[in-house]
Amino acid sequence: MQPVVAQDRALVNTAQSKHAVLSSINMGDVQWTNGFWAERFAVCKDSMVPRLWQTYNDAKLCHSFENFRIAAGLDTGSFKGPSFHDGDFYKTLEAVAALYASTKDKQLDAMMDKAIAIIAKAQRADGYIYTKALIEQKETGKAKVLADRLSFEAYNFGHLMTAACVHYRATGKTTLLTVAQKAADFLIQFYNKATPEQARNAICPSHYMGLVELYRATHQQQYLDLAVKLINIRGVAEGTDDNSDRVPFRDMKQVMGHAVRANYLFAGAADVYAETGDTSLLRTLDMAWDEVVNHKMYITGGCGALYDGVSNDGTSYNPDTVQKIHQAYGRDYQLPNTSAHNETCANIGNLLWNWRMLEVSGDARYMDILEQTLYNSILSGISLDGTKFFYTNPLRVSDDLPYSLRWTGGRSPYISLSNCCPPNVVRTIAEVSDYAYSISSGGLYVNLYGSNTLHTTIQNGSPLQVTQQSGYPWDGKVDLTIQSLPAANFAVYLRIPGWCKQAVVLLNGKPYAAVLTPGTYAAIQHNWQSGDRVELQLDMPVELIESNPLVEETRNQVAVKRGPVVYCVESMDIPAGEKISNLLVPVQAQFTATAMQVGNSTITALRATVQTTHTRWNNTLYQPVNTTNNTSPVTIQLIPYYAWANRGHSEMTTYYIETPLHPEAAAMVLAGEQSSGTFVAVPGETEELKARFAARVEQVQQLDTVTEPAIPGSISKTGLYNRALIKVSWSIENFGYNLPVLISTLQGNLYELKQFTGLKLVDIELPASYAEHFAGPAFGIAGCRALTGVQQRPLIGTIIKPSIGLTPQQTADMVEVLAGAGIDFIKDDELLSASANSGFNDRVDAIMQVINRHADKTGKKVMYAFNISGDIEEMQQRYEKIVNSGGTCAMISINSVGMAGVRKIGGLRQLAIHGHRNGWGMINRHPLLGIDFRAYQKLWRLAGVDQLHVNGIQNKFWEGDDSVVSSIEACLTPLFHHATVMPVVSSGQWGGQAPETWRRTHTTDLLYMAGGGIMAHPGGAAAGVVALQQAWQAAVDGLSIEQAAAKYTEFGQSVEKFGK
Repeated sequence: MQPVVAQDRALVNTAQSKHAVLSSINMGDVQWTNGFWAERFAVCKDSMVPRLWQTYNDAKLCHSFENFRIAAGLDTGSFKGPSFHDGDFYKTLEAVAALYASTKDKQLDAMMDKAIAIIAKAQRADGYIYTKALIEQKETGKAKVLADRLSFEAYNFGHLMTAACVHYRATGKTTLLTVAQKAADFLIQFYNKATPEQARNAICPSHYMGLVELYRATHQQQYLDLAVKLINIRGVAEGTDDNSDRVPFRDMKQVMGHAVRANYLFAGAADVYAETGDTSLLRTLDMAWDEVVNHKMYITGGCGALYDGVSNDGTSYNPDTVQKIHQAYGRDYQLPNTSAHNETCANIGNLLWNWRMLEVSGDARYMDILEQTLYNSILSGISLDGTKFFYTNPLRVSDDLPYSLRWTGGRSPYISLSNCCPPNVVRTIAEVSDYAYSISSGGLYVNLYGSNTLHTTIQNGSPLQVTQQSGYPWDGKVDLTIQSLPAANFAVYLRIPGWCKQAVVLLNGKPYAAVLTPGTYAAIQHNWQSGDRVELQLDMPVELIESNPLVEETRNQVAVKRGPVVYCVESMDIPAGEKISNLLVPVQAQFTATAMQVGNSTITALRATVQTTHTRWNNTLYQPVNTTNNTSPVTIQLIPYYAWANRGHSEMTTYYIETPLHPEAAAMVLAGEQSSGTFVAVPGETEELKARFAARVEQVQQLDTVTEPAIPGSISKTGLYNRALIKVSWSIENFGYNLPVLISTLQGNLYELKQFTGLKLVDIELPASYAEHFAGPAFGIAGCRALTGVQQRPLIGTIIKPSIGLTPQQTADMVEVLAGAGIDFIKDDELLSASANSGFNDRVDAIMQVINRHADKTGKKVMYAFNISGDIEEMQQRYEKIVNSGGTCAMISINSVGMAGVRKIGGLRQLAIHGHRNGWGMINRHPLLGIDFRAYQKLWRLAGVDQLHVNGIQNKFWEGDDSVVSSIEACLTPLFHHATVMPVVSSGQWGGQAPETWRRTHTTDLLYMAGGGIMAHPGGAAAGVVALQQAWQAAVDGLSIEQAAAKYTEFGQSVEKFGK
């Protein structure tokens, strides 16, 4: 071994590579602290790696490690699994080693020690280790060594070498490294005697990377020499296009064939170049990179468009030139969406290749591609909870297709035919921190953004310490705080992503005059001192991306991208009855970014109003073009592509509790009380019955403890009360699709249990089957906009005041004034349904005469919400009266009428239902009692409410602004594929709250209600309506209240009256 250098424990150790411009950081020197990658790493630590290890040690599920036990003589049996099964376990072992490098968890170390001892015992004395051949030799007495050119022996050897280097650098132990060296020594002896035909045994050449890394770890020249030799003999004996060895590597003119094999080849050749400086290799690599990135790569970074195909240049006139290829690159611009293969391993190969190209060049364009691939087509390969996987990563999935593709069927916990991708993606996520930074003699390169700490040393042994804070990829703001950095002649190089058109750098709070060119590193030069702060702001707008028109399948289509993240639409995020294929995205579409929870992950979703066509094909192949321009607006939600297929069947409920008991014990009481449990065992409560019908406690998250109970209950013996979030799942068989019984199940007697001194129903995750049994809102946001003719701004509404006492004609006179002023919406006060001097039918007749007359004259029909609250039969009669009179909306006091009544009326689906939640404070005001709005609004949406009150910013009631914003976001979060309910902002509102409402929500999908803010305007009600319209236009335009008041007369008068 040679002397240790500063970065001798890096994942890809180029510290002494003469032709590498950059060196990697030591494994474990970067620690994620919070944000995106901290969340993903936590899932990796707590779920991905433990589940993967369990899978590969479960002989009934996966025979991979069992094959080693049999080969080692520790068990009997035959080899089972694909020929690359050994490599899968080596990748699993590498994932554990990478995790250990960051956590130093002794249990992980012990796990690896036990596995490595068995691997070493299975290895032959001459270094050969391939369990399939070793087990067959035990059974037949015959040894076939590297005899089958379609075998994955060398591939397995390569992953052994890579895992051994990672294990050695993470632990300092040489146990696995010794096994890898013996295996590499065997390969040297074999290839010294092999014929060119035998030497072609390299169908997926991970061993090129493995050999070079082994050379870097041991400094044994023979390992590098073998890697050079293996590249030199490619194509000497004619190979195949599928294997990219039909011609010598340096003679390659195009990229074709199996994408995993090609990308592994390019990564290995880049490693060889880093050590040798052979520019003939670099010429081929440059050619291949240009062809892949500019002609054959998906926008997600995915590689390998074809399930199956033939050689690009083959012709039927010369059949010998035609060869079958599979899981392969196709022709230039051949990028189908539905049948895209994009194997996760190929996409990881794209990352491995680009990382090595970055290290030998220092060119940021390679990091751009690595990032694009990592955030999209690599993360898509694993579920957000880290337990299920994709083999392929298509860009479009449709149930309407009359056929199934080979790898369809959703995510799988174990892909029995080929489970190579799961350990590959898990090791990659465990190692992401190793790609965050690079070092050169002249500075620190910041490659990936995300909150972390960096503690390392540079070549002369000096410490290098940096803290990074960033909400990336959801937020383009990056803060670097320098704790220790060489004072002079050492720059910080910030990557300006190729997608970023505008960036700003501040040094210690002042603008820094750096050259900020997209797709490059910006050098920040400074005499560094502890506490220096570098701030980078990357502009991150939503972009519509189109492909080259030569990509036939995506012509006239767009992709939606924000920062490095590509977005997609799932059917549950569009209105019921609509098809994704009918959506039209206007180039002027306005997208709003909003935080959203999917399972255990926080993501940023996008919302937009787009157009939908109403074309129906009905099993026809061709039909005339629709020339009627028959489109209508719909509101959709987009989620990151990597997060698709993560929202399956679920019936989970979350509670916020306070209890004198241990939270787990209290949770069990809750689950038992509201399912099959009783306070004493009773006959008939069998284990079978409980297994089918009992609720299950799925998760308990301890929060804080307090010394005073929130509400009366059991007295704590310790004087402490525990607060926690608990998740409980319920069998749908308990309540089916009966909403009142569902509510009784989720709430019922729970609030009376003495074991709780606080209990609030926080959220409900409903099973997907509810989407088919409940139609949801009949109109929602899009429908209410269509009924009122208002797009691109909030609906402006008001309440008739005084609340009660006006005659029908007096009310109609007021409506006439408001309609003339341009009001969009008016409603009855909840106190008025039918009073002594304002009978319901008389009021409808008087008001609708005004509204209909105004609509005939202007083309605009004002939406009036008549309060129909009453007995069900009475409500049905009143509903019919509104419909027959030409009305468009009915108001219901939902808490008074109840779930069954609202659902009965909502099911009529002829009028928009305005849901007034009067009484809300009674069921929500206490922070530890009742129901949170997130859960509340889902239930009423199932019942068919189209508009739902949420209070307003700076309202006159008790509810704070954060709660109001959360309520608005809850309403705007799609529920299944149902129409999205329109939030009704009200309570002490006038135009002055519009700027803050816009700033906090960035949405105009609101019904913005003002009573006194309109009716008490100094210029009259008409001026009040205009003032609100002006306020919202100013808010969207970014004007301050003062600027808006100066620009708009009516709004200025509002400020004078209400803004004091």
